[in-house]
Amino acid sequence: MCADTQVTHPNGDKSYECKISTIQLSENRGTLVLSYAGIPDDEKAVVERLRNKIAGQDKTFDDVRTDLQDALNKVLGRSRRNHQMLCGYWDSDKFRLLKTSDRVISPVDCWDCVGWGDSALTKYLGAIFLSGDILPLLRAVPICIYLIAQAKKYVGWCGGDTDIAVLNPNGEVTELPLGTKYDAACAMVERWLNGILTSATEPSVTAESINELIMALRNVMNQQIGDITAFLRTSDCVGCGKKSVSTEPAAKFCSICKRWVCSSCVIEHGKAHIADKATGSFQ
Repeated sequence: MCADTQVTHPNGDKSYECKISTIQLSENRGTLVLSYAGIPDDEKAVVERLRNKIAGQDKTFDDVRTDLQDALNKVLGRSRRNHQMLCGYWDSDKFRLLKTSDRVISPVDCWDCVGWGDSALTKYLGAIFLSGDILPLLRAVPICIYLIAQAKKYVGWCGGDTDIAVLNPNGEVTELPLGTKYDAACAMVERWLNGILTSATEPSVTAESINELIMALRNVMNQQIGDITAFLRTSDCVGCGKKSVSTEPAAKFCSICKRWVCSSCVIEHGKAHIADKATGSFQ
């Protein structure tokens, strides 16, 4: 689940906040991950009502869908405020994805978008990169980041940082506020890819120069994939070694170490980096 953070209010003003929420069910039922487009207060009311119904409960997918429908009916009523959601849930070894539009709930086969980002641009890019086949996680994550980056660049009312939440098969969620870090990486990928494609129309271009372009593109992609790999595979605290701290609300992801830090170690870990930088040992 990947989202921008820009909220555009009816009067045209903008604010920024995370659009992804998680609700932990019982231990053997995993986590429900939700993102939205629309009025933030509507989403908060839906999530709060849904959380009161299913948090910590041994709910099946059908139960979750019924409770989601009830929450949408109660919060939105008969109004037409153009509220949309994507809801991901891992149920009995099967991943489920739902899309809501106002009070209507429909299943999603592979992927979908909501809000202003649900544009011809993202549909076009999605048709190129995504399909009904199961994608490896390390391929799916960069593609989602790229789609969000393009929506922020070309679609009105999209912007801010990028947030991502990965729902793992064991029911745990790995969350990471990416900021705008990968937007620049996406632009670099486009730059070198454009050079490779246009070189085919220039007879004077040598094979050596094309190879240099390919190597430049590979270096950018390797850096991005390396960072994403660290994010996906390292959920233990770099300080005390506590397991799976990425799901803790107060845990932080260190952009320097590319590792997670539990709430108990955050302050000391930050001080250590400051000290390293002051002594010149920070790289």
